Amino acid sequence: MNDSSYLTVNATELTVNDTQTLALLLDGYDVRESLKDHFALIEMARAKNVRVSDEDIQAEFDAYRRETGLERESTVLQWRQNQLITDEALRLFCEIQACRQKLSALIKDTDIKEAFDDIVRDETTYYLFTLSFDNAKQAQDVSVAIQDEKISFAEAVVKYGDRETRAMGGFFGDFTRLELPEIFRKTITSATPGTLAGPIEEDLEWTLVLVADRIEPEFDEYADFLRAALLDDDLEYYADRVVVMNAE
Repeated sequence: MNDSSYLTVNATELTVNDTQTLALLLDGYDVRESLKDHFALIEMARAKNVRVSDEDIQAEFDAYRRETGLERESTVLQWRQNQLITDEALRLFCEIQACRQKLSALIKDTDIKEAFDDIVRDETTYYLFTLSFDNAKQAQDVSVAIQDEKISFAEAVVKYGDRETRAMGGFFGDFTRLELPEIFRKTITSATPGTLAGPIEEDLEWTLVLVADRIEPEFDEYADFLRAALLDDDLEYYADRVVVMNAE
């Protein structure tokens, strides 16, 4: 073992400056845990025979320079001198980033779409208007009248709503599935915009619910997040096999 070694991460020896450099470049509040999590990417890549070339490493360094405003070589040299950035740690950092990119690309679109289905189920927002009655027959009669287009929901709110309901125009709120009152959940989540549901009875009150709109998440907004989350799930196995030790 090299006399200047400070930590070992599996078979990789790190000096104090290497460790400080990685602590600066890698995310994580705890250096050892951060090293475990990030070196898991290298271990996973090896296990899956994912190869990282010198060109891949250079590409990651170039991307980092663009992101951090280090486009000029003189700026890079000053940054490295000021922060004591070592060659070994910088290469490891870029290798880790390259491994993440290549492993992310291996995640199947079908797995991402399956995870997105859960997002749609839980994050779809429902915009609801309600009108409550203390008489079941009146609630049913008004529901039929609205569906037969003899009266609009807005007109029914003005005619039958209490002061608070009229003041809000019948607007009850916008909710995701888990935010919905439980008594509404099953009915509302299966309804399409414009659907009038009910009467729904609770505590001797009968409520008509107009699903004015439902806004579903966009796949493109979540694809990168889900890909990263699926990769992180897979990485747990490999992180458990990364050992960070003090150099002897």
